[in-house]
Amino acid sequence: MKPFMNADFLLPDASSQRLYHEHAAHMPIIDYHCHLPPADIAGDHGFRNLAHAWLAGDHYKWRAMRANGVPESEITGHEPDYATFLAWAKTVPALIGNPLYHWTHLELQRYFGIDTVLSEKTAPMIWEACNAQLATPEFGARRLLMRMNVRAVGTTDDPADTLEHHLAYAAKRQPGEPVMVPSFRPDKAIAVDDPLAWQGYIARLSATADVAIDSYASLIAALDKRHAFFHELGCRASDHGIVGPFARFVGDAELQAAFARLQAGQALDAEAAEAFRTGVMLEVGRMNARRGWAMQLHMAAIRNLNTPMFQRLGPDTGYDAVADRPIAEKLGLFLNALQSDNLLPKTILYSLNPNDLEVLGTVMGCFQDGSIPGKIQCGSAWWFNDHIDGMRRQMVTLGNIGLLARFVGMLTDSRSFLSFPRHEYFRRILCALVGGWIEAEASLWQPVEYPLWAVVEYEGAFYTLMTLEGFDYNLDPMVSDCWGAIADYDSSYNAYELSEHEYVVYDGRVFYPETDVNADTPQVGQNLSLHDPRNYNLKKHMVRLAIYELTKLIAPNNVSVVRMRDYEDSMKWLNDAAKLRLNPQIPRKVDDSKKPVTDWQLATFQTDYDPYKNPWMV
Repeated sequence: MKPFMNADFLLPDASSQRLYHEHAAHMPIIDYHCHLPPADIAGDHGFRNLAHAWLAGDHYKWRAMRANGVPESEITGHEPDYATFLAWAKTVPALIGNPLYHWTHLELQRYFGIDTVLSEKTAPMIWEACNAQLATPEFGARRLLMRMNVRAVGTTDDPADTLEHHLAYAAKRQPGEPVMVPSFRPDKAIAVDDPLAWQGYIARLSATADVAIDSYASLIAALDKRHAFFHELGCRASDHGIVGPFARFVGDAELQAAFARLQAGQALDAEAAEAFRTGVMLEVGRMNARRGWAMQLHMAAIRNLNTPMFQRLGPDTGYDAVADRPIAEKLGLFLNALQSDNLLPKTILYSLNPNDLEVLGTVMGCFQDGSIPGKIQCGSAWWFNDHIDGMRRQMVTLGNIGLLARFVGMLTDSRSFLSFPRHEYFRRILCALVGGWIEAEASLWQPVEYPLWAVVEYEGAFYTLMTLEGFDYNLDPMVSDCWGAIADYDSSYNAYELSEHEYVVYDGRVFYPETDVNADTPQVGQNLSLHDPRNYNLKKHMVRLAIYELTKLIAPNNVSVVRMRDYEDSMKWLNDAAKLRLNPQIPRKVDDSKKPVTDWQLATFQTDYDPYKNPWMV
C-alpha cells in the first residue's frame, strides 16, 4: 500500500510525475496576492502553539467547523487553544472531498514532517509534536516562508496605511529572505454605502497622505500621492474587491456633487454611487497604467451576509458568498473606457462565480493589444473555487479560450504562514492536467484487433496502425505494412504538425502535440532529448540478425520459424539495398569538413538526408 499522500499524490501518470518532480517542485513561490500581516514578517513573529499558527484568522477552517456543529466559542471565542485545535481535529475526518482535507495534511507534512492523518485520536500526539517545533527559532514567520522557497509576497494594504512595517523590513532584510512589497487596495475610498464610515476613512487617508481632502479632485490627488509612495516601496499591483464592475460615466461636476453629498453625511442613490465608484476606479486604473502596474479585479463576492455575526466578529470571518449578477457588459465598458484613453493597465480578472469563466475569457480576448504577452489575465481559481475541480475548470477554460502558457499562476489569498503548500497543490494539479494532454497510450503488441492509429510497442520499438486496408492482426508490426514505426523526437526538426496522430518517441514513451509544436519547440537537455540517434532501419535489421545468430549459438536445433523468417527478410532487405532496389535511408558519407562526398553510389538517392523527415522510417 502506498503511503498516505505520497510523492506522486495527484500525479496519475509518468508524464505528470516527470513535469512535477523535475520542474515544478523546484520553482520558487512568488505569492503576488496574500493577506499576511506585514508586522509579523517585519518582526519575525513566532507562534505560541499550533492553534495560534494554524487556525487563528483562517475563515476557511472556521466555516468547516461551523458546518460540523462546533460552537463559536471553540472557534473564535475564548476557549483554550487546545479546545480549538481539538475541534478542528474532530472536523477533519468529515472533510473528504473538501480541499481543506488535502491542505491540512500537506501542511502537517511539509512544515512538521508529520504524515499521520489528523483525527480526534491522533490530535494529542500531533499537538505536542508541532508545538515542540514551533517553539524553535526555525519556525518564526520569515523562516516559514523560506522553508517553502517563498521569494516574494505581495501583502494587501490600504492607501491610508503608513507602510511602516514594509519600511522597517526593507531596511533590515537579509540576503535570502523573501521580498515583501505592498499592494494598493483602495476599496474603502469607494465604500459609500455608509457615509459616516466613509468620512472617517477619508479623514485617515487625508492624514496619511498629508493632503487636505475637501473635494473629489483632492481625493484623487491624495490617492495618487499614496500610489506613488507605494511604488517607491516596490508595489506593482492594485487590488479591488467589488461585487461587480462599474460602468456609469459622468463628468467632473457630477463627481464633485457626489463627493459633497458624502462629505455632508448624505447617502447617495444607486446611480450616483455607481458613478462615483466608476470615477475613482478609472482614476486608479490610469495611475496603474502610468506607473506600469497591474490591476486586479476580484468580482462576484457578496460580503457579510450574516448581519449578527458581522456585528459580533467583523469582516473576513467566513460569512461571504458567491454573487451571480451579470458582469460582461459593464466589465467591457469599464475596460474600454481605459483602452480609449490608451491607459488600460495590465489587468488580472477574477470571479468568485465559476459560471463567469467563459465570460471572462471572451472579454479578455477583446483587450489583448499585443504590447506584452498576457496583458489581460484570468486569475487563478479563487476562494470557493480553490479546489481540484475548480482549478481544472479554470485552466481548461483558459486553455480553450485564451493562452494557458501565459497564465499568471497561483496565489494563496491567505492570512496563514502555513498555507504555502497550496502552491504545491496547484502545481500538482497543473502537471496532472498538462501531463494527461501530451502522453499517448501505448500497449504491448498482441495478435488482436486494433483501431486505426492505435499505438503499440513491439521488440523495443513503437508503431502506430496507419491503415486498416488489408490489415491482418496476426502479423506483427515488423511484418505488416499496415503498421508504421514512430521516430524519435528531434528538437532541431521544426516541421511537426499539430495532429493527434503526429507521434514521436521520447525516453521510452510516445507523445503527440497538443500545443503549437512549431512555436513551442522543446529543448534538448531541458525537457526532451534524443532517445537513440542511430538509423532506425539499420538498427532493426542488425538486431534481427544478431538475435538469430545468438539463438543458433544457444539452441542450434531449436531456432524458431519467426527468427528464421526475420533473418531471411533482413538479408533480403540488405541485398536489395546493396543493389539499389530500394532507398535504405542511410546518411551519405561525409568528409572531414562534414560535407557529403560524391563518390558514394547512394548519393543519387538523397542529397539532403534527414532521418526525421520521414517519421515512419519505412
